[in-house]
Amino acid sequence: MSDETPSTPVSDATTTSISRKWLVKMVIFMVALAGLGAWGAADAWIVYPARGEKHAKFMLRDYLGAMRDAGRLSAASVPDPATELARLRTDGTSTDAEAARLGWLTSLSRIHNLTQEEQAMASVGPGEDALTVFANPRQRLSDLETELGTQNVPSALSAYDIPFQYLLVLLGFGGSLAMVVFLIRVAARKFSWDPGEHRLTLPDGRSFTPEQITKVDKRDWHKYFIHLTVEGEGFDKEVRLDLLRFVPLEQWVLEMETLHPNYEPPEADAPEAAPAEADAGTPEPEQS
Repeated sequence: MSDETPSTPVSDATTTSISRKWLVKMVIFMVALAGLGAWGAADAWIVYPARGEKHAKFMLRDYLGAMRDAGRLSAASVPDPATELARLRTDGTSTDAEAARLGWLTSLSRIHNLTQEEQAMASVGPGEDALTVFANPRQRLSDLETELGTQNVPSALSAYDIPFQYLLVLLGFGGSLAMVVFLIRVAARKFSWDPGEHRLTLPDGRSFTPEQITKVDKRDWHKYFIHLTVEGEGFDKEVRLDLLRFVPLEQWVLEMETLHPNYEPPEADAPEAAPAEADAGTPEPEQS
């Protein structure tokens, strides 16, 4: 945006439209927010749960192995995992088997709520494994050892990994939706111009001509805003116009400024001094 004031409007439009340059920037920002939301959704519902499930398998293998070594493999099932996890966290562990059980239940808690209701949902049928209840713990241990083999243990999920992804989903999709609503509201605002009267009509229906302008304040000109003090009914407050979003609003406002009775054109830059004048200094005294 320039401080120069054209003598005639550049556009012959009589109604504003959204600036294409500004709209492109907003759409890019909106797409970026949607992408952030999609990224968070993929991590929250696919990537992190899959990693958590695999980590829990390794922890279960270690737990069943510890129970086998302790000669208690038949008692490996945990019917109430939520209560047991709370007990282990409070009381601590005294055996390798309890330490392994704590690690396994902690890993499960990152992706499951460990309630008895979820246990019931995870149970496929009589004699089959539920989430933490095993019909044949020895066979389950053998299956896990065969499946996992020498694979590397994936990194464990923290308690904040999946909730943080939900936050990204909220910020991304919520921000993108807010941008859509914002763009719709901006598109609904229209300024109109009467070239005969040089009258500008605001979106709320108020209108004014150059003669009604008492002050033009360009303190926010670098931010593409201009403040006008206008005389007339309904103009008890300063009018702030956004020259970036709406085109050709800037040309109309600049033309109104030039048509104001007290308009003073900007002063031209002072001419540079002639080379002889520029080189001239204090004359040296004559020598006798």
